[in-house]
Formats: sequence, structure tokens, C-alpha cells
Amino acid sequence: MEFTQIIYQKEQFVSTIILNRPEKLNALTDVMLREVREALRDSDADDNIRVIILKGAGRAFSAGFDLSPEVSTYSTAQEWRGHITNGNETFRTIWEIEKPVIAMVQGYCLGGAFDFTMSCDIVISSDKGVFGEPENLFGGVPMYLLLPYITNMRVVRRILLTGENFSAQQALDWNLISYVVQHDRLEEETLKLAKRIAALPFGTPQLNKRTLNRIYDNMGAKEAIMTSGDAAIWALSRAKEPELSEFFEKVNTIGTKAALKWRNDKFEQL
Repeated sequence: MEFTQIIYQKEQFVSTIILNRPEKLNALTDVMLREVREALRDSDADDNIRVIILKGAGRAFSAGFDLSPEVSTYSTAQEWRGHITNGNETFRTIWEIEKPVIAMVQGYCLGGAFDFTMSCDIVISSDKGVFGEPENLFGGVPMYLLLPYITNMRVVRRILLTGENFSAQQALDWNLISYVVQHDRLEEETLKLAKRIAALPFGTPQLNKRTLNRIYDNMGAKEAIMTSGDAAIWALSRAKEPELSEFFEKVNTIGTKAALKWRNDKFEQL
């Protein structure tokens, strides 16, 4: 298999999928998501692999979906639907395969990348990890909304209604991730965790994962994901509305950071 936007490795009982656009903070594209999906399915079919690690190259797990004009070329609701469906299919693949998937987060993990980790079985982060759903700042909504099944209502409302980022320790306190470790020990601790899972009797983690997923599906998790996907398509197709159109025009001309400052300056008098 040849990949252009991920690195796929196998060593003994562990496979590693690396999001590999470090110059773009591993911003997610449709190509990358399809490649991740292919690697996940290959690992799940390989009887020698017992655990899958998902990580990012460089200093970030991923900054979320690539919003640059040369990549984000969607305009109609149908085009956005194809984009959202592709992303959700990859996230759902993590949920549906039987091999446990560990997300390793060393830096930014935002927006669609945060959604990515919510489908993983275990999330281990360095103490420099940063999480959030900043798509609210761009008129969007989460496309794979498992947050209500992971944490409590107050936390979900705070995340989705403010768009603020939060630290790895906050994410741990809110039950959004599984572990926080020192930054320089992240690789070591992740591999140690993978080996611990791999050493369990073959089939036991898979059976537990399958059982848990059936329970969450009976609690409405699949319906929640479908609902959030539909909401994301509607939100993204609003990009031509005056307020959002003007904002994205600023993004394309002066950059995202400057565009956010331009918009926020309008409300400083409040």
C-alpha cells in the first residue's frame, strides 16, 4: 500500500498510523481520511496486530479540518455532505473495527481532530495537549458528536457554546481523555500501554469493545452521530450568508488569526 498523507507502520503486535502533514499541523483532508480508513481496515484484518496507535507527525496531533481555499473547495450542500460522510465513515471505522485504537496526542487536537479522538478507545495526551471545538468560531458544529456520551451536560454546553480551547489536564478532569503524561514520556508511555493491551488474551479486548459499542449504540450513539453529521452539513452550507461570507473573505485575504481579531473587535464595546 502506498500513502501520500499518512505513514503506516507495523511492528510485532502493534500498528501505527501517523497523520503526516506536519507543515500544516496535520490538518485533515479527504485524502488523509480515506488513507487512515484503509490502514485501519488492514490492521483489523491482520491477525498479528492486536493494537493500533493513531498519532500525528511533528508538534500536533491535528489542528482539525483544512480550511484553506485550495483544499476546502466545497460550496453546495451535496458537496459538503460528501465531505462530512467521508470524515464520519473514517471515525466510524475506528468505532466498528474490533482492534483497540489508542490516540496519542502531543499538541493541538482541535475540531475534527478532537472528534477523531472521541471515536478512539483510549486517548493518551502529553501535558502539552490542547483540545477544543473551535469550528464554532467559523460557523460550524461538531460532525461526530459523542461528547454527551463521554462527559456531562455542563461540560458539553461550555465546549460547544464558547468555542474555547482547554488543556490536557482539563480534558482528563472532564473524562474526555484517558491519561495525561509528561511530554517527554509520551511515546514511551503510549507504547507501554499498547504492549499491556497486546499481552491480554487474544479476543478479550475485542469482545469487550464489541460489547461496549453495542450498549452505546442501544443508548442512541449512532443516532447522535447521524444527527450531528446532518447539522454539520447544514451549518457548512451557510457559508454564503452575509456574516459568514464576509468572515471567510477575511480569512482568505488576511489569514485566520487576523480575521478572528477583526470579528471580535466588533463586539469589544459590549
